[in-house]
Amino acid sequence: MKSDRYFSNVFLKIYIFLLKHPILRNMKILAYYIDFMILLFIRKPKKLQTAKKQIVIVYNLNLGDCIVWLCSIRRIREIYPENEYEMTLICQKGIHYIFEKEEIFNHVIPLNFTEATFRMKKRREIMKILRSKYYDILLDPIGVAECTTNVLMSRAIVAEKKITICDMTIKRHAAPKWLINSIYSEYIKVTKPELSLMEFYSEFIKGLGMTDFKFAFQKPISTPSSLELPNRYFIIFPSASQYLKCWPIDRYGEIARRIHEKTGLMLLLCGTDKDREIVDKFRSILGDLPYIDIVGKTSVLEFVSIIQNASLIVTNDTSTYHIAAVSEVSVAIITGGYTYKRYVSYEFEDKEAFKRPCIIVHEMPCFNCENRCPYVTNKSKYWPCLEKISTSYAWEKIEALINANHIGR
Repeated sequence: MKSDRYFSNVFLKIYIFLLKHPILRNMKILAYYIDFMILLFIRKPKKLQTAKKQIVIVYNLNLGDCIVWLCSIRRIREIYPENEYEMTLICQKGIHYIFEKEEIFNHVIPLNFTEATFRMKKRREIMKILRSKYYDILLDPIGVAECTTNVLMSRAIVAEKKITICDMTIKRHAAPKWLINSIYSEYIKVTKPELSLMEFYSEFIKGLGMTDFKFAFQKPISTPSSLELPNRYFIIFPSASQYLKCWPIDRYGEIARRIHEKTGLMLLLCGTDKDREIVDKFRSILGDLPYIDIVGKTSVLEFVSIIQNASLIVTNDTSTYHIAAVSEVSVAIITGGYTYKRYVSYEFEDKEAFKRPCIIVHEMPCFNCENRCPYVTNKSKYWPCLEKISTSYAWEKIEALINANHIGR
């Protein structure tokens, strides 16, 4: 994808540091008090008489999450019909193209939340935008497990009613109850443990009143790429949001060779500019294996289209995984167990009605640690549970997927 990036390198470095020192994650509550001082100097908007009630949704997560969320949020107009409600979405810059294409919302406001994490000037600018309008209802579907950006930005917005979702099964809520109650007027309680992401979003829709809602895969709308590409190709996506979640690159090289030899498909390398470094390392070990490199040459919507038209995808990145899975493309994810139940396992009602993804893991008792791995150190190059996945085991699973779906020759 092109350089309209939705993550900054500084943000990612901070995020990785917090992963290795999970106790520091609790210190994010300090931002609540910093924001208090910022908001003292920003005037609150007045409530105006409008023909329609005003709803704002805060959704600042990344591409993969939004692709899954779309499968649920497309039904939101059945709860809040167009003739009665005007709906605004506030989302991370770069992701907004996806939501604009869907035409669910009256307004889509893209903001650089990652930059506002460490730049107070940018944070104040964003809060002024958030406080520029009074809303009748605020919806926060991300939830309140921690004192995260969605919580703090929901606090800045002025609304008569603020609704979020709270997973009551999580043992350690880094966001204290008093803070949640000071921001939100209502929260939808989740009482079923270890919900997958799609079930979690379904619970939010049900909590808003659509009690019979059932999650189903729905392809996101995309834009065909103008690049000249082969009719059939496979994608190896060796990059991830942070290097700890990258499977060793030499193992990907062997998997790429075996896929090409078995299927005859062309290898396609794609991603954003931030993936360039690891893709170049991948290219350096491919030898005479043919490939096409389109890293940084596509928009977000074109990237989605390229994923949807692939014959096979192998990845350790959940964004690519989610796009492929909900589009029912043959996909194998090589992953650790850090957030296995929530982001990988794809457990939901009626799941067998759809093409199932191939999940390649080395199961350990500490799975679902919520990125609080007791074995990660400052010298760690990979998550321990990810590094334990052998090339031979990964190929066994991928070859079975190729055979089952009659991919290639």
